[in-house]
Amino acid sequence: MTRVLPPLLLLAACASDYQVSSGPVDVNPNDVTECPFSPISGTQFSRYDCNPVFAGTVGGEREDWIAAGSGVGSVGFHAEEVLGHPFYQMWYATSLRGGGTGLGYAVSGDGVNWTPHPDNPVYESPTSGWNRDSMAAVSVVWDSTDDRYVLQYQGVNYETQGNGLGMLQSTDGISWDELNFGDPILELSEEVGGVRYCWPLSLQHAPGDGFLGYIGGTNGGASDQKCEVFGYGGEELSAIDPGRQPVLPAGPGREDQMGVASAAVVKFEDTWYMFYVGFRDWQPIPGTSFITPLDTTLNMATSSDGINWDKSPDNPFLAISNVTGPSVLGNVAAQVVGSRIHLWIDDEYASVGGSAVGYFLYEPTITPHP
Repeated sequence: MTRVLPPLLLLAACASDYQVSSGPVDVNPNDVTECPFSPISGTQFSRYDCNPVFAGTVGGEREDWIAAGSGVGSVGFHAEEVLGHPFYQMWYATSLRGGGTGLGYAVSGDGVNWTPHPDNPVYESPTSGWNRDSMAAVSVVWDSTDDRYVLQYQGVNYETQGNGLGMLQSTDGISWDELNFGDPILELSEEVGGVRYCWPLSLQHAPGDGFLGYIGGTNGGASDQKCEVFGYGGEELSAIDPGRQPVLPAGPGREDQMGVASAAVVKFEDTWYMFYVGFRDWQPIPGTSFITPLDTTLNMATSSDGINWDKSPDNPFLAISNVTGPSVLGNVAAQVVGSRIHLWIDDEYASVGGSAVGYFLYEPTITPHP
């Protein structure tokens, strides 16, 4: 099956119907899920015993709009309180049967059992333009100021080598409109202010503070193929201007020596947590001028301000991977739900013959599991 890791253009030198509230919601997943979560020794992570929890299927059959051989792809999540109970939402971008990319939508009451929307795909990539062929690096945030969801993604056109950061908006998570009106909000095919940006990583919104986002990039010149983490922020999304210095550089460890392929950033109490997929090398995408991350692992960094980050001395968390040998982790998404951080990670699963979503927990307030 084909996974959707963010693609990078290889340059000359070298991807409602519900009332939503923002109130706190807490639940012990072990009280509501069919299978338990098993602690991962030496960490504060736990793994759901019956992973994967989603593979783009209904009643065991793949959704009919998803192209044959395609996995779940790039995934974004959101969790909120609805009538006093947790309500989980998932958006997943993958290949359409007729070409291009579609966006699926599914909901869950426990983070495990997912019901896809009957009218999937809820969004389809245009038939022409910079975002015709791929929709990767998806992240979704609820903007409580304007009562809307905002979806950030990387759009790609393999023929023209178009590659940019796009934004969609929706009041219900189902009907989506472009925020960038046919053009990328940020061009990723060329240098901007001396920095070559790779792909979007994460997006958050806080009432009164606006948006805080992260994007991969390098200021090391055309010969530098690293994708380090840069930050951006502001009240408006129409003109993104990321910083010129990385807030999370690549390396020095091998686990992220070439940078970050995916990241999820959440704030728990007074600490920011970044769960990120680091990678060691690149591999070409056949038939294109793009390259994509190779040998990926889950890593973590923490910050008191969202700008200055410290990498965990325990990186990489190899036990997260579902496979042996070189890892193939794709997207990572995170949500704070009460006293825990819930994580959904795209990985390869032999049980479904390709990429699917696994469910994990991270508990910041406990000591590492024995």
